Order: sequence, then C-alpha cells, then structure tokens
Amino acid sequence: MKLLPGARRLAVITGAAVLATALSGAATASAQDDPVTVCGPEVELGAVVYKMCSDVVHVGETTYTTQPFLEARNRGLLPVDADFIVQHWDPAASGWATDGGGPKTIGSGSTTHWFGGPNHWTCGIDAPERGRLSTDDLGDGDWADVLTPAAC
Repeated sequence: MKLLPGARRLAVITGAAVLATALSGAATASAQDDPVTVCGPEVELGAVVYKMCSDVVHVGETTYTTQPFLEARNRGLLPVDADFIVQHWDPAASGWATDGGGPKTIGSGSTTHWFGGPNHWTCGIDAPERGRLSTDDLGDGDWADVLTPAAC
C-alpha cells in the first residue's frame, strides 16, 4: 500500500495530539465523578482466588457510604460450590457485623461477585470490611480484608 504524500506526517501529528490530550487530564476529569473502588490483597482457596473490594458510593458532609463486595475467580477446570460471607466493622458493637452471605457456584474460568452493605460511616473514620469463602472440600479460606480510607 502506497501512502499519499504527507500521510505519515499527518499520522504523527494526529498521534501526538491524542497523546497530548490523554496526558493533559482533559479526558480524566469525568473519571473523578465515578465511584472510588478500593481492593485488598488476593486470597487463594484451592483453584479459587478472591479479594475484598469496596466502592465509595456517596460522600456527604458528615457521612459517607461504602458498598463492599467479594470478587472470586475460579482458575480451575470444574465448577466450585462456595459459601461466602461479607462483614464490616461495627464501631458501636466493637465487633464484626455480617452484611451478607450464602452459597453460589463459580463456573470454570469465570469470575463472580457477592455484595454486602451498603455501610454508612462517619467522616474521618476509615471503613474496615472483610469477606471469606469456604467450600466443603477445603473448609474456610482466610479472611480477605479491605480498608477504605475515610472519604471525607
């Protein structure tokens, strides 16, 4: 394929303009309006890898709200039947409160989510949340933790 005269120069100028726009921050301004997601480290339970995440879905003058979820990925060749639990720290009770739990089958090679909450937090207080998977074959996995820094 033969390029028209000046086509290469136009491609370089167009590419530079796209790169400059991406680096200028103009394209990222709307991304700041999206919910902030914080995730903790991954935990393994057999063929399943899971982690606890939390979205900051609302920030007010004195409180903010998180929506915790456990994300699990089955790396195995067979489906896995798992039970899950999602909890948040309850400062008033000085203990963990359960937001949700139950069974779910994770298909081979697929990813799934379990949601808890939403949870409401006082401004200035970080939001500790955790989740865990268990299976009949392997028992309880380790707790997957996430700590969302205070959003206000």
